[in-house]
Amino acid sequence: MAIWYWLGLTSNVIVWSVFFYLLTRRHWNLGALLVGILHMLFAMIVSIAPFRSLLDPNYAGLGLGFLSFDGVKASLLATLIFGWSVAAAWLAVGKGRGRWMNLVLVGDIFLALNFGGSTLLEGSSDNWRVDFGDGKAITGLAGALILLLLFTFPFFVSAVWAARRSRSNGAAPPLLSDLPQTRHHAEDQTNDTTGFRFSEGA
Repeated sequence: MAIWYWLGLTSNVIVWSVFFYLLTRRHWNLGALLVGILHMLFAMIVSIAPFRSLLDPNYAGLGLGFLSFDGVKASLLATLIFGWSVAAAWLAVGKGRGRWMNLVLVGDIFLALNFGGSTLLEGSSDNWRVDFGDGKAITGLAGALILLLLFTFPFFVSAVWAARRSRSNGAAPPLLSDLPQTRHHAEDQTNDTTGFRFSEGA
């Protein structure tokens, strides 16, 4: 296996380790988890490009929707996108709300418009292309569906989520698994003469 694959694998191990550590802090809910996984998977797709564009003289270049670069420019673009994707994933599960969600929002809107616009505006179906490198690609209608369903719609949904979360402050809500424990603690307080009294409807 070429050295750029090993470098990409190493970088993925590092960023996924941090991602799983943030999950153990339990500052996320289901929506944040799905957004985090989306961005981590996208980061995996571009994780090899920063290294291969510098080390492989036969590398065709990096193409993402309207964007197309080669050489050092491709390495810089891939590094920027990889760094943003990882940061967005970490912010989603580590914070989950607040002004930092604007970073997720801006990137998501950019990618959704980039992939969606380039797919819909292409005049020929031959240009609907998902290239995996080494001569492997999916073109035509299947390529368009992949670009729209996997690279456009998820980022649009994520942008809506980030927009809603950017207007919220404080910590993210607890996991569903934490709710029974929280409720049990609240009920225990009703037995304390110094605690607040409340009643629940049916």
